[in-house]
Amino acid sequence: MALVPMMEFIHEDLRQAFAASGIHHNRLQRYGIGLNYFPDTDHLLLFNAEYVDGSENLQISDMSLTKDWTALILKVGFETRVLSWLTTRGSVGFVDYDVNTDLEGGLLMPYNGFLEDPIFRVNLGASIHLGPADLDFAFGERYPESRFLAEDLIYHKHWLSITARLLF
Repeated sequence: MALVPMMEFIHEDLRQAFAASGIHHNRLQRYGIGLNYFPDTDHLLLFNAEYVDGSENLQISDMSLTKDWTALILKVGFETRVLSWLTTRGSVGFVDYDVNTDLEGGLLMPYNGFLEDPIFRVNLGASIHLGPADLDFAFGERYPESRFLAEDLIYHKHWLSITARLLF
C-alpha cells in the first residue's frame, strides 16, 4: 500500500495577444490524497480525493471578467493484468463543483452556461503486450492535461489515444 499526498499552487499573469491592455490572472490551489493498493503484482486499486480552488480574472481596459470555482473530485480506479499479453484499466470519478462568474464594466452579459449537477466520469483503457511491442488504447472524458480552467473541470472533452511502443 502507498499513501500519496499532493499539493499544487499556481499563480500566473499573462498578457492577452488580442488586446494590448489585456491581462489574464490565473490562480490555482489543489490538495489531494491518494491510496494505491497492490494486492499482488498483477493488480492495482487506486482511491483518490482532490480539492481544487481556483480563479481566473481577465482585465481589458475598463472591463473585468472573473471566474471563481471550487471542486471536490473523488475517483476510484483499477489496473489488472488479465493475461500475460493483456492489461486492462479503468476508473470512475465524481466531480462536485461550484463556479461563480462576475462581469464588471462593459456591455457584455455574464456567461453562466455552466452545468448545475455533479459530473460522473469514466475512463477505460487496455494494453496488448507482444514481446517487446505494446499497443495501448485509452478513452477518457477529459484530456489528460488540463489548463486548470473552470471549463476543464466541467465540460466533457472526450479523448481517445492509441499508442504503439517498441522497446529495444
